[in-house]
Amino acid sequence: MKITCNEMGEWTGNPACFINPPCTNVVTTTKGVLWRLCDGYAPGIGHPSKGRIEVNFDGTWGTVCDDGDFLDVDGNIESSPWSVESLNVACRTFGFSKSTGVNRRGAYFGEGVGPILMDDVICTGSETLLTDCSHSRDHIATGECSHSEDQGIECI
Repeated sequence: MKITCNEMGEWTGNPACFINPPCTNVVTTTKGVLWRLCDGYAPGIGHPSKGRIEVNFDGTWGTVCDDGDFLDVDGNIESSPWSVESLNVACRTFGFSKSTGVNRRGAYFGEGVGPILMDDVICTGSETLLTDCSHSRDHIATGECSHSEDQGIECI
């Protein structure tokens, strides 16, 4: 477990920060994307295997929307909660390869701040990282998702 306290994923040496960080388990992927879990115990208190999912693209931390779109029988796009496959890939992203993901949607771990960087996440279950799953980033500014829809995960 790597407990971190600054935006770069490094422990600052502050003992209070180490004991009680708001975000934990910062993971840097081989593709250079940073992930973290936030507020898993309570607001301002991190947990290594549960929390609000946050991602860092190009130096900016943001949240992931809890929408998981699919096509209905008529070919129309419908929104739904994340699938079991997507939840399990989320756990793999944080290093829990044998874990089952429990859906903690609807800002269960509190609302994040900053931009919402991923939406409409759909995984088949074979992916290693959430960024390997189908997702959108191009319509986030349209307001289709709000922080009341921040996706969380609990890896058990």
